[in-house]
Amino acid sequence: MKAARFSESFAKKGFAKKRAIKLIEDQIKVKWHGALALGEFDPEMMPGVKEYGEAFLSTSKLEDLKKKTFECIKINEIKSFWLKVNRAGNHEYNSMDVARTVGKFVETKGHEAKSSGTIVSIDIQQNDAVIYVPKKGLGGLPMGTFGKVGFIWDGTYKSQVALLKMASRGYRPTVLAFGEGNPLLGNVIHIPFDDVEYDANHALRGMKGPILKAFMYKVAKELKVPFVGTGEVIGSSITDNPKLLYRIEEFSELRPVRPIGFLNMNDVRRDARKLGLNVEETQKNWKQFNVRELESEWISLEMDTHLQKAKKIIKNPAKSNKAGKREK
Repeated sequence: MKAARFSESFAKKGFAKKRAIKLIEDQIKVKWHGALALGEFDPEMMPGVKEYGEAFLSTSKLEDLKKKTFECIKINEIKSFWLKVNRAGNHEYNSMDVARTVGKFVETKGHEAKSSGTIVSIDIQQNDAVIYVPKKGLGGLPMGTFGKVGFIWDGTYKSQVALLKMASRGYRPTVLAFGEGNPLLGNVIHIPFDDVEYDANHALRGMKGPILKAFMYKVAKELKVPFVGTGEVIGSSITDNPKLLYRIEEFSELRPVRPIGFLNMNDVRRDARKLGLNVEETQKNWKQFNVRELESEWISLEMDTHLQKAKKIIKNPAKSNKAGKREK
């Protein structure tokens, strides 16, 4: 069983707090222990989770707390520890008493208590307690707090990082997935991309990338949501050149939001590595172009045919196109 703390959600009051709780319960089946959510779910990639860990359940009696805390420390193979106690309810002890009594007991079992040790959380709510070793979660707000938005996912590590950033600020993304792989979260609609890439290969030198990007933008426009996010980092490469992106926006009539648009690329790569993603990039050759040239290539390659197919998929995602790859 997992324990997850949604601290930012529970810092709110009244209706906002009730809405946050409902959003969490819509996503996972949980039992509440104060501000802790308990259940069989994966909190690691869940927006809104500040910290999480494997839950060890106990009563609020000191003897039970000593035994369960030692069990938690032993199973997690912790040599040195530091107890963090959160308590609510009527008890014959306070939080300091718990930390002191339980800490001394664990030390008699060969483990050292020191402030630089691994934190072990003891959360006591009246007659029950939960002990866990907290790991850092995504933080932010529960997904859906601020409603539905769109997201263009192109399979790059930048898209994965940007998607998580957007979701952790309370948005519920409908993700248009172009190409291979799977987004980490969201309501995913896979857009067949093999035939689009095949035809884009016939574009003038340096125009394949802009055509594919324009296709993604035009498809995303059909979502009819307040805004659409992308994983572009402005100025990080020729493909994220602000002037060229602006021309694609003008042609596709879509102004996307870029959650990581102005972050340092080292920070983006660091976040990607934390997710276990490969941060290697293939260099893409884009030429300088204007809107008229982009429109001419679009018409020449008959890209509207692919766009119409994608529109049908968005209108009826349940019948997502599963056709095989075109023979090359």
